[in-house]
Amino acid sequence: MGLHLSGHRQYELLLVETKEFVFTIKGRPIHPTVDALNLHRTNAGQWVKAELIISCNDDFEAWVFDPYEEGESRLYVPGDRYFPCFYENQTYEVIFANQNP
Repeated sequence: MGLHLSGHRQYELLLVETKEFVFTIKGRPIHPTVDALNLHRTNAGQWVKAELIISCNDDFEAWVFDPYEEGESRLYVPGDRYFPCFYENQTYEVIFANQNP
């Protein structure tokens, strides 16, 4: 299945929610060079999933970008592997909002 994630659309890549705050990272899930060179893919062209570790002092729920899921995100489960969507030399929008303003 081909994914059409190129372009300038911003996606919600990560959302972490606690009783105190909501932390969100938005950006493009594909790096142009990685896409052009078919990096992070198997010989069959499927994306190789990446490790993601979220550490928080409070209890939290998190959702991670996944273009194969309806709604384009899935619940974070420690130890699972996820669509690789964070890259060096890529610009992201980081939003930190208090739950109790």
